[in-house]
Amino acid sequence: MKPTKYNLFEYTDYRAFLKDRLEELKNGDGNGRYSYRSLANRLGLSSKSHLKMVVDGDRHLSEELARKLAKVLKLNTREADFFVELVRFAKARNDERKQEILARLRREIQLSGRSPAGVGPLRLPQRRSDLDAS
Repeated sequence: MKPTKYNLFEYTDYRAFLKDRLEELKNGDGNGRYSYRSLANRLGLSSKSHLKMVVDGDRHLSEELARKLAKVLKLNTREADFFVELVRFAKARNDERKQEILARLRREIQLSGRSPAGVGPLRLPQRRSDLDAS
């Protein structure tokens, strides 16, 4: 698998990274090894459309599946941990939990020396409707 041009630490949404990375892999690979269906097979998923539904926002990754996917995508340990934290953040149901995860994400971003591109600092949504939209 070729290295990515995308820096995971610039993302605040795991789905956006996943979409970009999978698109990059599909475009660079002419033999279909990185289709949603083939990746679902490699991950041992019974639903071949699960990853597509995740990217489309209809489903979330489990932490276990996020770890498996990080391994398939050849993320290093820090990147894999950050990816899982992004999954946790997206799935968090209350502000207290989101704040805990944001603190960890901020620390990792500082350690990486990168900040999310074009979105400013990571923060909680200001309105309840923003939380529901996630």
